[in-house]
Amino acid sequence: MAWGLCCAWLPPWHGLEAAPLLAAGDDGQKVFLRQPAERIVSLAPHLTELIYAAGAGAKLVAVTVYSDYPQAAKSLPQVGDSSNLDLERIVMLKPDLVLAWKSNVSPFAVERLRRLSIQVYVTETRRLAGIPKLLRSIGLLAGTANIAEAAARNFEEQLRELAQAAHGKAAIPTFIEIWHDPLLSVNGEHIMSEVVALCGGKNILAAAPALTPSVGLETLLQADPGAIIGGGSAATAGAFLKLWEKHASLTAVRRRNIFYVHPDWIQRSTPRIFLGAKVVCEGLEKARNANR
Repeated sequence: MAWGLCCAWLPPWHGLEAAPLLAAGDDGQKVFLRQPAERIVSLAPHLTELIYAAGAGAKLVAVTVYSDYPQAAKSLPQVGDSSNLDLERIVMLKPDLVLAWKSNVSPFAVERLRRLSIQVYVTETRRLAGIPKLLRSIGLLAGTANIAEAAARNFEEQLRELAQAAHGKAAIPTFIEIWHDPLLSVNGEHIMSEVVALCGGKNILAAAPALTPSVGLETLLQADPGAIIGGGSAATAGAFLKLWEKHASLTAVRRRNIFYVHPDWIQRSTPRIFLGAKVVCEGLEKARNANR
């Protein structure tokens, strides 16, 4: 059973009546549904994607901007973005479940919806293991548990295969770029850092105190990473490489171990992060071979 989820016990005289669904969100608040959700609103693009992956896409009645995957999500009504939600429209849609991202939603908006008796499930997935857990949670709340379980198991198996392939191999010092001007990276708490570790890499900024630290060129030169991955500051692999060519003194640049990963494949906490992890693993293996 997924963490934080349970079916409440009911006394025998309820007969065959389905037990209510209880789920504890990452904000410490529980949602309560008497039956699986039929009208769902997503307040983050990655949650929209997860809802589809869990088999509940047909129950979505609205999403936020940038909910562009899968294709069907683009045709759904939009209720604003994380900083400017149209709460009145959300209420008018009469959802029985709203999914929100803790880091990117106003606590005021969540509280207002709850005061109107709308169930808001707040999530905060920062680790790879959180993705299958959230899939299972959504599946339970939406009544699509079988589909969600299959998706969760498939994702877990894909990651196991990548981890096994990298097991015991030399660790490659890796710089993870999320933006180029100013130069920004991630520390060890970010899911992108976990992807690098899964592939046998070592995030050179893992110990940084900030989740997304600003990086000076001197720091980068001292660390001299053997590989650089990123994609948020470029649209193509060629453009990403071009951004780094001026830093030819770096080992990663000299050996052309500059690996572009589509941002949606590495920054969104969804099953598609496997695609990004696969690119990272292939890139770090190339870097290892270059060291021989």
